Amino acid sequence: MRKLVLDTNILIHNPQLIYDFKDYDEIVISSVVLEELDGLKKEKGEKGRNAREATREILKILQSENNISENQKLLIYYNKETDETIKKQLNINKITSDDRILFDALKISRDCENMCFLTLDQIMYIKAVTLTDINAELYEENKRIFSYTGRITLYTKSIKQFFQDGMLSLNDVMIYNEKKQELRKVKKDDLVCNQFVTLLSPDGKQSALGYYDARRIVKLRFEKNRPYNVTPYNAGQTFLQEALMMSAEEAPLVICKGPAGTAKTFYSIAVGLEKMMDSSQKEYNKILCCRPNVQMDEDLGFLPGDEKDKIAPYFRPIIDNLEHFGRDVQDLITFAHINFEAVAFMRGRSIVDTFLIVDEAQNLTITQVKGLITRAAKGTKVVLIGDPDQIDNPYLDRVNNGLSYASERMKGSRLCFQLEMFENEGVRSKLATEAANRL
Repeated sequence: MRKLVLDTNILIHNPQLIYDFKDYDEIVISSVVLEELDGLKKEKGEKGRNAREATREILKILQSENNISENQKLLIYYNKETDETIKKQLNINKITSDDRILFDALKISRDCENMCFLTLDQIMYIKAVTLTDINAELYEENKRIFSYTGRITLYTKSIKQFFQDGMLSLNDVMIYNEKKQELRKVKKDDLVCNQFVTLLSPDGKQSALGYYDARRIVKLRFEKNRPYNVTPYNAGQTFLQEALMMSAEEAPLVICKGPAGTAKTFYSIAVGLEKMMDSSQKEYNKILCCRPNVQMDEDLGFLPGDEKDKIAPYFRPIIDNLEHFGRDVQDLITFAHINFEAVAFMRGRSIVDTFLIVDEAQNLTITQVKGLITRAAKGTKVVLIGDPDQIDNPYLDRVNNGLSYASERMKGSRLCFQLEMFENEGVRSKLATEAANRL
């Protein structure tokens, strides 16, 4: 039997994770974890909400005869050892709740060879591997996402045909096999739905851009467009333009990751302005800009003024981008119906016919990103942009943040286009590109 022992922070991070570990026969939760959830349930904000949700999920499973699924059980582990026994076993002088959880994992491991203790806390992991001999792992749910960039290079002898027909079948394209250093035929599992494609002739002298629609490679429709007089400087911006220009019905979610200076925010605003200011294609009623610098689970503090005054400092980067469009910023905001809102006020809303730009999305938690995306109602397009290497939230990292989570979970969805901008596609300045590489 394979057993997985969960630390409290796993359930606080995402209560639904209790259902995700299908490789284990039994999920074990220490009674100490229940005590910690009980202590956290009255906390304000996301931590308290997740503690309450985790408690509800545990209760629901227990009421179904401990069945997480048909082949998986939940066990609540109660340990009655004295404090002195725990101190002696772990060779410590003072006992914390973390030590009690570790000791429970140690006791379980002695009865089960295939046991794993899972935690999000690096200190807890260090204590697990140094104070005990148990099998412990740091939770890295999204470690796979970093290999997916939303784009791929393929080779074909039929670029002329691609321009004529606007499409190519998979039989007409090849992919480079790095191990054998040769071209081979493309298989369906080589590609992901809505993945952008750079087509090259075998000699590298001809090229074309397209994307995979889950059946074939199709030509970009908006490559020649110039949204609000903005011209793409590279393939990355051309791909981003394509995803942003698509209707909310075709591509209601766009996720763009990449380093600073690659015009992610600028291009998103440009397309939003184009959609709002061009009466021939006015698809949205407003542009709504959000940034998670003001956390969803925190108030705006005691800064003077109303909501608009309080959140203004957080949207200075958006204003800086608007200043590049050659019009008075306030006039632009008024005529294009641009709204700025703190993420704190997005909960519970239903957002209709809106071009929603979520900047710095790497600072969202998993619960926050889910809350934002599920706010989208009819006619709304959600654009998540950010850099997983620039995390400001002290409780998040490159792996466990809302942007990375959404990227992994929405990969392959017909409703989502994703793109990673490369460092050499930076347009801010040579200094900005150099600093991004070196610092």
